Amino acid sequence: MMGLHRLPRAFARAAFLAAAAALAPPGQAAAQAVRGWEVASDNDAYDFWIPRHRRPDHDYTHGMWLAAELGRAPVWGRRLGGGAPACTGRETGEARCLTTRVELAQKLFTPRLDDVEPVPGERAYAGWLSLSARGRREGPRSRTSAGLEVGVTGDASLGRLVYQRFHRAAGFHSVDGWGNQLAFEPGIVARLSREVLAYEGVRGGERVAAVVPEAGLALGNVLTGAHAGVGVRLGRGVPHPWRAVHGAAHPRLAVFGIGAARGEWVGHDLFLDGNTFRESVHVRRRPFVYQYELGGGVRWRSFGAEYRATTRGRDYQTQLRPHQWSTIALTLDRVK
Repeated sequence: MMGLHRLPRAFARAAFLAAAAALAPPGQAAAQAVRGWEVASDNDAYDFWIPRHRRPDHDYTHGMWLAAELGRAPVWGRRLGGGAPACTGRETGEARCLTTRVELAQKLFTPRLDDVEPVPGERAYAGWLSLSARGRREGPRSRTSAGLEVGVTGDASLGRLVYQRFHRAAGFHSVDGWGNQLAFEPGIVARLSREVLAYEGVRGGERVAAVVPEAGLALGNVLTGAHAGVGVRLGRGVPHPWRAVHGAAHPRLAVFGIGAARGEWVGHDLFLDGNTFRESVHVRRRPFVYQYELGGGVRWRSFGAEYRATTRGRDYQTQLRPHQWSTIALTLDRVK
């Protein structure tokens, strides 16, 4: 019989496959509808410019996700898509199309100081295991996204299991405070965002620059807030921000730098405010937070890789300083 500790993983795997299958074209396997894949990980251990013994291991300390980009939008597209067709990755001109992103993700949060009993002023240990689907209506100059994210906290999130096994395998110190993690709670977040390609630089038939302002809203018992920011990419053969093929020619090899900055208003954050219906460890949240990132990426034909270093301002009053983590992301585009 399958061990109880493996049930959440089996459920998450089944939910991801079921969601992908539900969004696939009738009579086709889900894999045939997938236009691209992304697998990525956030971790403060990836702050390679910091000496290993000084890298942070607290606050938002780890995240990982697997996402599939589907050239279909059968449910939300009929209601909100305005009659646009499914995306193929070969759109040209002013054509608009619909696509859906399905993502399975996990995030881990830990306090700076560990103890068997909660330390005053320190945030809670917490894990978040989620499945999300986001519908997108995109054109050459703008993209609008709307979606839902559902998930769980507590032991069902596998946060304690992943954290402890990783630390044991890497030879890191053991921790005692996971017994005080946020309790099991189902969560849901509705998201809406808008991106605009405000500037596109082309030289010699290649895209060399892209400037993309964006803004978004989130509403739910896990997160309620709003943000606005801008992203910049500069280099050789800079990919279109959301289209596999559009406009300027794409060389086989692309190399580019990445920069982004955003401001965020946070009205509620479960991982800072604590469980909704029971007493739990919590801290005093700061309502306004800044965040910026720097990095770079390469793309060879259908394969892409990016490294981004993120700095986020203080999320809560007793947090001593801004927190840094980095992201490694790999993508595979299946559009021919």
